Amino acid sequence: MLFALLFLTLLFSFQSLFCKLYASHTTQTDHVVVPVVFSVFYGVFTAFATFCFAGFRFAPSAQTLWMGILNGTMLFLYNFSLIRASDRGSYAFTLISALFGGVILPLFASAALWHEPLTLLQWIGTVITLVSFWVINADFLSLKGAGRSFFFWCLCLFLANGLYSVLMAAQQRALAGTQRSEMIIVTFAVSALIALVYLAVTKRRETGRSFRTGWKGGLFAILSCIIATAAANLYVYLLSHINLSVLSAVNNGGTLVLSVFYAFLLFHEKPSTIRIAGMVLSLAGIVLLSI
Repeated sequence: MLFALLFLTLLFSFQSLFCKLYASHTTQTDHVVVPVVFSVFYGVFTAFATFCFAGFRFAPSAQTLWMGILNGTMLFLYNFSLIRASDRGSYAFTLISALFGGVILPLFASAALWHEPLTLLQWIGTVITLVSFWVINADFLSLKGAGRSFFFWCLCLFLANGLYSVLMAAQQRALAGTQRSEMIIVTFAVSALIALVYLAVTKRRETGRSFRTGWKGGLFAILSCIIATAAANLYVYLLSHINLSVLSAVNNGGTLVLSVFYAFLLFHEKPSTIRIAGMVLSLAGIVLLSI
């Protein structure tokens, strides 16, 4: 299971990398529209690919259906809140909000709802991982000029990222690890539908033009969608085999470390001492969580 968890982290890091490359190469100039359009691509591709891999079978229970609808809403809210928060203040703080939500809410849900205890070393690893999020982003962290709307969208981001994992885990525990494909299909189809409705309402006659990404943007979108589909399916599978708290902390921490590494390697960002220290802290936390 440790290998599968590390492979999942690698998949999510590649998804983030190709998302960044998609945003950099798309011919769409409206930066607000770019991630919403990608939500449509991502949702439709993942839902359809999962449907195909499931042997064209789709028979969700009522419980899976309503939990999938809620989770699809959380998935769209995550992307939308990321846009709104980034437009209004520090991207570093925005990222920290998402990461903390992705670790803290699953931690509380795991302990309060499913009584999945952590060992002392895993608690220490979780705390170290949370601290590493601050350290890695410390160079760019600034709240100067941030208004109430910025903190509101950061809170939405915190809740959306955390509740996405909690709802996925809740569905798997309620149905004893079954209907994984149905949960993924409903979640991503609903997210895509909400994103499409948002574009139709805000862009109206320009909705069709919003999907013109250029061939490079389209290529990176397809690569990201392929990897994201594999990651989503592996993630839901691991929910039945690994403590949710450990899964969430390792996944968020590992993805962040690899994303920073890609920035050093591919985008020639200068590795500051504090960022390197944060990466070391995050890796130490992951090691403790894995014991």
